[in-house]
Amino acid sequence: MIDLIRNCVHHSDHSTYIERANDGNPSAIRKSAFTVAGAEDLRRENDGLVWYCAQQNMPKDIAIIEADIRAKYAKIRLAFHAGDTVKVPINPDQIISRLDALLSHHFEIFGPSDYAMTHGDYSICNHIFDEDRVKWVIDWEHFNNVLPASYDAVYAVLEPYLFWIANGHQPSAKSIIAVQGMLARICTTLGDKADIPSEPAMWLRTLVENNKDVWGAQWAKVPFIAFEESHVRALDKVLRNG
Repeated sequence: MIDLIRNCVHHSDHSTYIERANDGNPSAIRKSAFTVAGAEDLRRENDGLVWYCAQQNMPKDIAIIEADIRAKYAKIRLAFHAGDTVKVPINPDQIISRLDALLSHHFEIFGPSDYAMTHGDYSICNHIFDEDRVKWVIDWEHFNNVLPASYDAVYAVLEPYLFWIANGHQPSAKSIIAVQGMLARICTTLGDKADIPSEPAMWLRTLVENNKDVWGAQWAKVPFIAFEESHVRALDKVLRNG
């Protein structure tokens, strides 16, 4: 049994399917593309997963079952990693420990390469958790060496707050203190490579606008672009004023 979960209708250059075993449980992820842009997405997904496995001293077949990447056609079949996931919008109060965990995972994985590479969509929604431990990171199709070293980490911790504000809520004092602490932790860990400006949410928006090729057809779906600029500025105001 195969379920289609994403195709070009969703502003994607490739299609994504879930394979299910006879008992109905997911067994693998299958992606395919029939355009130059889609094939490039899947090449980067393949390269990102190979790199991710290497950073953890794991064989690549932990992630990739098979891959056939060509100039205008590509297909890739990925191992399914079960676990807990997070969907946004969600009250940031409920996910502070998981945001801390994905930051730790980011430093562990990307630090040894001196943060030369970025995932490109290091959203909490693309993490598989075992309670508050990161088991796996998915959706590497925007893997790149273009974005600043701190992009992934800042994006990961601010995205849930943007969703919360854009859906008409205000973060609690507790969660504001938490995210301010996480941003400080990024600065401390990355040192000179952090270079986080005083308005980090607008900084993310500008980076996406100036690097559309990283996301291709999906760039307009990046939340810091998809939501109104007023929401992005409201997040910066919350971070600044508490």
